[in-house]
Amino acid sequence: MKVPFTIYYGLVNAFPKNWKACLKNPIPNFTHDTTVNTLRSNSIYSSLLNTIHQYKVIHNVLPTRITLYRDSISESPICNLCNAEEQTLHHLLINCTLSVDFSILFQDWWYQNTNETITLSIGHILYGWHDRTKHWQVLNCLLIAKYCIFCTSLHGDVLDLQNFLSFIPGKLEILKEIATAKKAIPKFFCTWAFLI
Repeated sequence: MKVPFTIYYGLVNAFPKNWKACLKNPIPNFTHDTTVNTLRSNSIYSSLLNTIHQYKVIHNVLPTRITLYRDSISESPICNLCNAEEQTLHHLLINCTLSVDFSILFQDWWYQNTNETITLSIGHILYGWHDRTKHWQVLNCLLIAKYCIFCTSLHGDVLDLQNFLSFIPGKLEILKEIATAKKAIPKFFCTWAFLI
């Protein structure tokens, strides 16, 4: 592979230990499961990407401007979204004025679509939604929102709700494909109906 060792090592370490154990151990000879064969590679890649991204958020290992500056990769540690403070992960997802505005817009968008009022705490933003509300599973689209914020910062784009909403249809297609493979389409439509 022609990539720096640090990138390769970082990717390998992003995988949970139980996944690594499954890869190291021989796979038992079970009956043929068609679920794996019917999923397209982009579905698997997208699901893996979201999982890895969340894993990196939880372990505070996403490259932010302050870490890139420390490693002489970025010219400045200042957040390129708000241009006010050093961009740590906490700042990027929680304290940045544009992220705060985005969270308010997300909460308004959520209310318009579900008639459900939510208040996003730091724990909700960093770790996902675990409170049992009517749409608690769908609220984990916060994972997509975090990925959107990170990508927006990475590419120097404008952070707004429309960028996030443009991510949703692609993710829903992937979830629909996974539900089809698992023969769980009715549950998929029941869960995601208000966003389809």
